[in-house]
Amino acid sequence: MHNLGGTSACSSLQNVSLSLPSIHRTEYPRELLLNQLWQSANFLAKALFLALLTPWMLHVWGPEQYGLFALSSSLLVSLALLDGGVRNMTRVRLAPLLADGRTIEAKHVLAHSLLTFFFVCALALGVALALCRNGFLEELLHLPAGGQRMLLISGALTALWMGSVLALEPLAALGKLSEIKAANTQGILLALPACSGILALGFGPMAVMGTMILSLLAPNILLLVRHKFYRGGIAFPPWTHAPQAVHETLQRGFPYYLTTISLIAKTHGLTFWVSAVAGPAEAGLFYILLRLSEMLSNVGSTSSETSVATLASVPDAERLAIFHQAWRLVGLLCLHGALALALLGPVLWKWWLPNFCALPPWIWPTLALFGLAGAWSQMAMNSSMGVDRVKSAAATGLAEATLTLCGAIWGYKIAGFTGLFCGGTLASLATMWQSRRICQTLHKSLCGLWLAPLASLIPGLCLSAVFFLLARISHSHWICLLSLLVPALAIGSRLRQLALSRNVT
Repeated sequence: MHNLGGTSACSSLQNVSLSLPSIHRTEYPRELLLNQLWQSANFLAKALFLALLTPWMLHVWGPEQYGLFALSSSLLVSLALLDGGVRNMTRVRLAPLLADGRTIEAKHVLAHSLLTFFFVCALALGVALALCRNGFLEELLHLPAGGQRMLLISGALTALWMGSVLALEPLAALGKLSEIKAANTQGILLALPACSGILALGFGPMAVMGTMILSLLAPNILLLVRHKFYRGGIAFPPWTHAPQAVHETLQRGFPYYLTTISLIAKTHGLTFWVSAVAGPAEAGLFYILLRLSEMLSNVGSTSSETSVATLASVPDAERLAIFHQAWRLVGLLCLHGALALALLGPVLWKWWLPNFCALPPWIWPTLALFGLAGAWSQMAMNSSMGVDRVKSAAATGLAEATLTLCGAIWGYKIAGFTGLFCGGTLASLATMWQSRRICQTLHKSLCGLWLAPLASLIPGLCLSAVFFLLARISHSHWICLLSLLVPALAIGSRLRQLALSRNVT
């Protein structure tokens, strides 16, 4: 593999700290801020899409057809399994090469990764076609007529979009993850009017889903065209060497692949299980609740993604400060979000979807805890990659996913969605094992590493809780919305401090 064949993903992690320039460390707070701002904008765009189009889709299509759209949307996330662990591994391998100016070798690595991805996609397409024979998938998931065809087409379009994301990994390896987040946000903003137009013309879930994926793809293509990394093109290995290149890439990416499998299985994988048990209409309801929990697990923990390359790129003495800065930001966003979801969820739900479904009151705190558990798990997994603990993270992730699936299924049978989220949250205690390993690597106690950095957030959280409780008692939608200004001001103040900081301490 052009002098890269003997280099493992783990050794690449170790070598990053020797090769990245010091400016990468000093610019970390700025990139952390930009990444969080773009991810927050991405969240607001997705929230706008969900808030505006969900009631409209339910009104035009009905619960069953909306459930089909929800399954396709979950497929959009679940097909991250197609990367075979290649994306994260590629980022880790590209970082030291690009830092040293070894662009030709970096292009070889990316070419092998793209080839591997195309191979896995082709294999997955073959499996999907086999599942669609004789209507097997429609019967398994209780899909309406044409449902499996929609899932198949959505999967093919999703694979195309994921290929563009993989092709952008050189930017992420250079510490410019915020530019990728910006492109993704632009895609969502493009999808909102485009999908609204398609919906207004009377088209069904397939047309809306296809429009959404193509809208996400367009900004990625524009970013690829502007990226100087691709000047001169990249050369794929000859077909005679392709099988060996694919095998070696999948072998290196396997631990990363396991962390991806565990993440998808315990979240959007449950959407398909709900559909198989209770039908697509119930899956649609679960999908909406899951997206609300992802405000915490995905949006709130986005700073941990920035930490992957940076933790790997600095000396041991600086890792603790970087971890604490990212973890404080995760805690700031996720804890305020959990309070808002637990206390204001019932009022806002009645205002948003008054005629869709009545939910039990206990579902909101369990949903908030489920989201918090997901954020903690993502922080642990991403930090593990940065401190060269990816193999133990993969094992922990699989254990957590298995327990989450078992707990969620058991809880759903006892108490519906409330039990599902409660069982899934309890299973996240498996993350404690990996959290302790990170403590050992950074030479801190469990309390000192994970709890102490959050102590400064307690006054602001208490103040937010008081305002949320007053808004909950008032039963006023407008007071609920105004009460959200309190955590918004607290978060804005913290982000301002981050913007003014010049180092990670």
